[in-house]
Amino acid sequence: MLKQPIDLSEEFKSALLSQAGAYYNPETGKFYYLMTDMAPQFLQTVAAHELVHALQDQHYNLGTLLEKLEAQATSGTRNDDKMLAVRFLVEGEATYVQTLWQTKTLMGMDLAANKDMEAMTFQMQANLEPATIISMSKQIDAEAMGLQEGDIAKAIEAMDSIPPYILHPLLAAYLKGAYFVMSVKHEGGWEAVAAAYAELPASSEQVLHADKMAN
Repeated sequence: MLKQPIDLSEEFKSALLSQAGAYYNPETGKFYYLMTDMAPQFLQTVAAHELVHALQDQHYNLGTLLEKLEAQATSGTRNDDKMLAVRFLVEGEATYVQTLWQTKTLMGMDLAANKDMEAMTFQMQANLEPATIISMSKQIDAEAMGLQEGDIAKAIEAMDSIPPYILHPLLAAYLKGAYFVMSVKHEGGWEAVAAAYAELPASSEQVLHADKMAN
């Protein structure tokens, strides 16, 4: 899985630093932009994602949830697969809502009003291979999109150097995670999504196959 030895902790940290446009801090209850040289619609899209994390924190105490996962990771048997599964839920929900907001506000499409269209859109998104995502990102007309040679361009370029072992699950947490949350919501509404926080997914199998959450 790794073509050469790497410092896993440092490589993961470097990947997050190069790709994150913003982050929400549960300790302060605020989100912070890390990339600001973007057109207003991109700044708004980033805000839509991070504000979902703020709502998650209000309803599910995101800070405590993450602290428990970290504590489990440093004591006893480390379970990276469960940590990844929870990341699918947290980042997937934020990506799901962000995408609904983005398509409705910027494109005039209400995906939530058409379950079949919504399912097709998020499934296509979830099935994108990392190489395809990188290729599509590089084909963006940076000048027309207000990106120029700024932070986004650097982030796209940096994706080539992120080891696949780190890049693949990092992207999956957002894209496949969004499809997972959508599937759970289709089955039982937002109440079912809330229930997933009450009884967190235990493995990536459960988030890749949403029907396994009930088993």
